[in-house]
Amino acid sequence: MDISIIFPNQIFEKSKLLDESTKIYLIEEYLFFNQFKFHKQKILFHRMTMKSYERFLQKNSFDVKYIDSTEKFSDIRIFIENLLTKLTVIGSSYLVIICLLPEFLIANYPIPFYLGGTALLIVVVVGMDTITQIQTRLMSVQYESLIKKTKFSK
Repeated sequence: MDISIIFPNQIFEKSKLLDESTKIYLIEEYLFFNQFKFHKQKILFHRMTMKSYERFLQKNSFDVKYIDSTEKFSDIRIFIENLLTKLTVIGSSYLVIICLLPEFLIANYPIPFYLGGTALLIVVVVGMDTITQIQTRLMSVQYESLIKKTKFSK
């Protein structure tokens, strides 16, 4: 799952961050709205703009989560720490499942399974790397044809 984090200075109607498959977080950053002593009208303007932008995104069917400056996660340090914790838990759970799957199969079913957890993990990683290399090669071929069409080559 991809996410986009948008702050008050990044609000644009047509942005590369906007993708319907991406979860969008609009964050009233804690330091900006609470700690620094900006002019009240400037703070009000940013908040109104962000709320308006949230309505615009919701109207255009984007998955938007608005984080108000009074919430705990408005402090970007806490938000990123929480996000990294979730990713670490998901990644480590995936590794545990891959490594324990052969042991579970051997113990519960009469299946001759000769790959251990580490070997299975290596096979999965090599498969994922192969897919990434194929995608990279396909993209480079597209760029080569684009360069030939624009006559940038020698």
